[in-house]
Amino acid sequence: TTLSAAGPQVVLAIHRTVTDWRRHWRQYRQSCLCSCPE
Repeated sequence: TTLSAAGPQVVLAIHRTVTDWRRHWRQYRQSCLCSCPE
């Protein structure tokens, strides 16, 4: 089916998005920890 054919690309796109989100979240959290008292 077309879904199984597009599956790997969808997984790669989601994985890439999650990886970028986690990296940005880590930088944001570190900057917040550096500037916030908590």
